[in-house]
Amino acid sequence: MLRWLAVVLVGVGVGVAGLAQPSYAQALSLEEVKSCLCQEEDISSLRGELTAREALSHEHEIVLGQLEATIADHRRLMDPESPIDQNTLKGLLAQRERQRERLRYEARAAERDTRTRLNDAVNRYNVECAERPMLKSTVAAAKEDLGDPPQCPAP
Repeated sequence: MLRWLAVVLVGVGVGVAGLAQPSYAQALSLEEVKSCLCQEEDISSLRGELTAREALSHEHEIVLGQLEATIADHRRLMDPESPIDQNTLKGLLAQRERQRERLRYEARAAERDTRTRLNDAVNRYNVECAERPMLKSTVAAAKEDLGDPPQCPAP
């Protein structure tokens, strides 16, 4: 019983000692701040690109919906015996499939790729920049060095 109590007290003592001595993260250097500012620019650019890709996917969805409605109307009104109506329906169905492929393989694939690149950039920023402080004077110096808008080296 005493041995167990001693282990608990030692464990509590270590925990209290760990709390009593806070560790302070070292502020980012000028070069690190420049890198972080450039990463922020990259993240902002990727967010804009993702918004544009999402809008393009949405446009493809609208076109696909319009084709679906046209096909439904044509089926409802067509003469099943008419070769012209049959060929028109085949053409509409082929157009719908091409639109589905554009949506799936072009628009959505590009959207997924951009989202992945954005997530990777945010994760990198969080690891390299978010956990350590940036001094105002260092940020100001970094912004002055990079210019406005920032002239960042290509990643």
